[in-house]
Amino acid sequence: MKKILYLLLLLLFLFSCDSPTSIVDEGEIEVTISYNLPVDANGYYRLKMDTTRNQTLHAIDGVISPTIEHKRFEWRSNLYSYFNGVRMASTNERSYTDETGSFRNMIGPILSMRGDTMLLDVQWDSKLDWDTINNYEPDNAYRVKIILE
Repeated sequence: MKKILYLLLLLLFLFSCDSPTSIVDEGEIEVTISYNLPVDANGYYRLKMDTTRNQTLHAIDGVISPTIEHKRFEWRSNLYSYFNGVRMASTNERSYTDETGSFRNMIGPILSMRGDTMLLDVQWDSKLDWDTINNYEPDNAYRVKIILE
């Protein structure tokens, strides 16, 4: 009798839970990113640094279509700073879409980076790794250049 009860409980558990490893076929998606910065004739974005503060915060907005909630975006920059010996990124490393398909990333270069060019990479396909993103530009990875003025 105990074996039958355990079997029934196991079957109930197996058929009542969603698989955490299920794959959703996203099909064709379109990602639109608004850097909210002026662009020069060379296609470089330009961020005017706030010289009254050590760090300038700037928001980058995006939307994915069709809407996919909790879609992960990964960000990387070539610029880092150090605080008490700890290396700090100048960009958030991850952002996720909300129920409307919108996402946001924040960059925060520090004043000593003024005059540098930030290379900001974003990718949204977990099959890619950062070692290969620098060698080619696939459809789902993108790099922009931001001059820090």
